[in-house]
Amino acid sequence: MSLSSPHPLWTTAGSSPTMVSMASVQSVMLSGRYRTEGLCSHWSNNPNWYCKSSSSCNTFEDIAHIFQHCSALDNTRERLSAFTSSYCEDKPELKLIVDTFCSPQRRHFCQFLLDCSVLPEVVKSVQLHGQDFLHHLFTITRMWCFALHRDRLKILGRWSNFKMH
Repeated sequence: MSLSSPHPLWTTAGSSPTMVSMASVQSVMLSGRYRTEGLCSHWSNNPNWYCKSSSSCNTFEDIAHIFQHCSALDNTRERLSAFTSSYCEDKPELKLIVDTFCSPQRRHFCQFLLDCSVLPEVVKSVQLHGQDFLHHLFTITRMWCFALHRDRLKILGRWSNFKMH
């Protein structure tokens, strides 16, 4: 990473207010400041640090839980998997990386969604295929982060129906 240029998370969002809003959610998740129940329990007197999205989830809520395990978000993950497959249909070089990382069962799934640009396989692919490759990956990961965030807040009753630009 360079101190003289912005992170690809921002440069791949372009000037679209919607994409920038989605990138903002992704960056908060990446920074470790996303308000999961596990994080909020550190500064509140509420000892309920477990997932409140589903009554069947009686486990610590952190980013990994939201991305991979929360049963209340299973339908969202299925829709996102379908979106990802559709997005990669005509991009075989992209499909290889996505198949390697973009599944909740994969070892580096959370890292892929938060910042795919640090994975060695992605770096190599960007060197081989160009910056558009990274743009496509961040489009996918931004969509995953934002959709899981939005649907989680809807389940918790914290989502306002505001119109994004």
